[in-house]
Amino acid sequence: MNDLPIIRCDFGMRGYGKTSLARYMVRARPRLLVHDPMKEHEAQPFEIQDFEDYLDASSLERFRVALITPGEEAYFCAVAWEIGERIGRENELCLSVLLEEADLIAPPGRAPWILKNLPNKCRHIGIEIVAVSRRPAEVSHYLTGNADELNIFHSHEPRDLQYFRQFISREAVDELGHLQKFEFIHWTVGGDWDKRRLIDKTGRWATTSRQGENKNEILDNSPGAVVD
Repeated sequence: MNDLPIIRCDFGMRGYGKTSLARYMVRARPRLLVHDPMKEHEAQPFEIQDFEDYLDASSLERFRVALITPGEEAYFCAVAWEIGERIGRENELCLSVLLEEADLIAPPGRAPWILKNLPNKCRHIGIEIVAVSRRPAEVSHYLTGNADELNIFHSHEPRDLQYFRQFISREAVDELGHLQKFEFIHWTVGGDWDKRRLIDKTGRWATTSRQGENKNEILDNSPGAVVD
């Protein structure tokens, strides 16, 4: 698992594993803020006032908390920015921010101003971002355009496939409609990609070849790991 403050986006249809992947990505992180309106993640859920009170009283050495109050997306991003400014160091992972239902936080053309700054400058204050949404076109380009990694689960909507073809190889996009539950295409900003799948609920993942040949499978047993 990469320990640099980078941006990862997980996309795909509901029920195929993107939230499970996001959950494992941050499982071992000591400092975690989650926008979690559905209470799906391994963090203490708080309504806005308790969320604020908890962080105000915290030494910020270790915390895993989630904001579950709807309509407070800009506030959540502002809190992440403030904590990053207080504890962050450039290019050193100091804080993980998980955006479940990222389309609610950063819809195209309507993202809060703080969300425009966060992806552009997160590396300078040590913030890692993991964003989860069904469809990439429903998320602001401030997030997708700054993403270092994409993890794409089963997708078959023509608009989504057209979106991915802008920067992912045709071979990889052709795989998307055939992916089974917990299978995904892992893409990095340099253009490299491979096909991966969740093995079990302990956080083990397998990387297969681009053709999905299991004989080339590589396992990573560390919690929350995704094979590089």
